[in-house]
Amino acid sequence: MNTGTIIIIVFIIYVILKWLYDNNILFPRKEQEPKVNEFIAKMNDQILSNNELAFFKKLKVITDEYNLLIFTKVRLADIFKANDRSSLGRIQSKNIDFIICDNETKPIKFIELDDNTHNNKKNAENDIKKNEIFKSMSIDIFRININDIDRKLLELKDTLKVI
Repeated sequence: MNTGTIIIIVFIIYVILKWLYDNNILFPRKEQEPKVNEFIAKMNDQILSNNELAFFKKLKVITDEYNLLIFTKVRLADIFKANDRSSLGRIQSKNIDFIICDNETKPIKFIELDDNTHNNKKNAENDIKKNEIFKSMSIDIFRININDIDRKLLELKDTLKVI
């Protein structure tokens, strides 16, 4: 066997071994498990949607006039204290768009802004469930359709006058 043949054989063996290694056939490697505390995400540019932000600004004018606070996207689990797992499961991942509170953070009004996202089936079903939860607690949700904001804000302002 001459030197050239040996070099070709060694090269072929190298290519085969490299392919077996790269394809995890020779010396199989464990898949790298994610780190226990690893969190993969990115920060949203804003907390509120453009519709919610525009509404928030209009609502703030009213609440400032009455020296009231606005909280956004509050979890129902922070509003209601569930007494069993089933009830907690129904409220745990749901929120209310806006809550108007007094300066001691006592809730006064619960507001849902119904924009075009409320037309899809999942959100419509979620709205029904949310309505049922609030109704079971004898609390009204003040629903505002995105196309009727100004009229509904006047109505809201009238109700806040008497509180």
